[in-house]
This record gives sequence, structure tokens and C-alpha cells, in this order.
Amino acid sequence: VHVFPYRHSDGRTLLITTPTVGQYAQIYDARKLIGQGAQAALLSQVPVPSEVNLKQFTRGYHDTYAQYDPATKRDLLYTAGTGGGHVFDISKAESPAYLFSMTGGEGLTSSFHTLIPTPDSRYAVSTIERPYRPMFIYDLQPGFEGKSKALNPIGAWTADWRDTPHLMVM
Repeated sequence: VHVFPYRHSDGRTLLITTPTVGQYAQIYDARKLIGQGAQAALLSQVPVPSEVNLKQFTRGYHDTYAQYDPATKRDLLYTAGTGGGHVFDISKAESPAYLFSMTGGEGLTSSFHTLIPTPDSRYAVSTIERPYRPMFIYDLQPGFEGKSKALNPIGAWTADWRDTPHLMVM
């Protein structure tokens, strides 16, 4: 299980988990988790979007990342895993809203390992963690503007084509 702690704009500390099995992420209220247990603390489950062919991809999410976008005053969740990367509005953590997805590019349907946005939520980079695959770069604006539900990369980079990028920090 991967756990990502996040300080929500409403002041709560959330723990966003990605179980090793299951096609969803879970959002917990950390304070309730400590005081009342997992069942009382579970705020929501974030499913893999229905557009993803779950017969082709059997794994759920691998990593998650959340951040507040001051321009839109929204808490955003970036998930990486089954079928690519997916962005959700978690301003209401109890009811996440799917916004759009990113793919590995034309003909690339691999699951993402990691997806990290820039601090202004305009761009993001992802890794697939497969041999000879670069880091992919995305312009998120068409997704946030509602012009596209499936974004392709605008570029790619690798330091050495024989290596595989793993984790990155923006």
C-alpha cells in the first residue's frame, strides 16, 4: 500500500492510499483514523475511470499526488496506474469528481508509475517505468478547460535511453 499525506484546503489532513489490490484509491481523514479507526475515517474511494478497459489492465493505481491549485481554488488528485494518469477534483473529499486522463501517447497504453504536476497545475510529467521509456510531459490546460478527456504527451525526455526514469520532483 502506498500512502500520500495531504493537507486539504479545509484544514483536514488526508491520507490517500493506493492498495496493492483493488481498482481504486482511498481517501481517509487522518484525525478520525487515529481516534476512531479505518471504517469511520474512510471518506471516499476514487475508482479507475469507466473509460479505462479494466479487462486489459487488472491493476489499480500505483501512486497518487495531491495539491491545491490557487488559480481555480480546487484540491486536485493526480493518480497514476491503470490505463495512464487521471485527474480528480477532491475539493469535496467525500465525493471526488473525475476531470480527465492522460495516456502514454499514440499507441502506448501502459499503466503509469508516477504522475507529478507543476506547482501551478499547468503541466505534468509521468513515468511508465518500462525499459527504454522516457518521462512524458503533458500540457494539462486542455483537460482543465474541458476541451479533452484524454490528453497525449506534448514531449518526452530521458537522460539515457537505456535507463528507466522512476520518481521525480517538480
